[in-house]
Amino acid sequence: MQVRFPVFALLLLGLAACSTEPKAPKYHPPGEHGLGWRILHPFARSTAAPAPTAAATAFQPAPQHGFGWRILHPFAKNETTPRKSGLQVTVEPDSAAPSLQAISQLGIRILVTNYTSTMVSLTFPTSQRIEITGRSVDGKIFYSYSTNRTFAQEVSVLTINPGERLEYNETVPTRSMTAGSTYLLTASVKGQSGLEGTASITPVP
Repeated sequence: MQVRFPVFALLLLGLAACSTEPKAPKYHPPGEHGLGWRILHPFARSTAAPAPTAAATAFQPAPQHGFGWRILHPFAKNETTPRKSGLQVTVEPDSAAPSLQAISQLGIRILVTNYTSTMVSLTFPTSQRIEITGRSVDGKIFYSYSTNRTFAQEVSVLTINPGERLEYNETVPTRSMTAGSTYLLTASVKGQSGLEGTASITPVP
């Protein structure tokens, strides 16, 4: 018995060791590389990049049209660029201090300039292109360009090339002005919300 017991115990230990399941190796996602590999391969792309989501694949940038396309489609609007982006309205009176005794009509020049690098098209609902309003410092309107004027009810389109401008020359009556008072002249492009310019004048006797 003293000889068989150690042998029997060794057999049991051997069977237990054989029945133990080997540990699974640590999982490494395919294509994932460590810091050292990325330092040695700074421009390599990992093949384990996640697939793009549905939201990412759904978005496609709007196509950009070249110069030739714009020549063939002069009135088409590029949806990637705001229609009035970069346009500026400038109001230039003949004088910032007109003499009320010398003139009864003050000449003003209105410029609509395209400061962008692309062509801009403006659509007008009628034949009226601009509106001019004269106000006193308390906000009272003394002149409106469209009052007592008739405009054709026809839609039209004007195109302004890059760096070019539209120019309008009009007059504002001075009979309602008082020497020493300040007045604000506002010119806007008809049918184009927010596209306007202003100038102030202070008449003298």
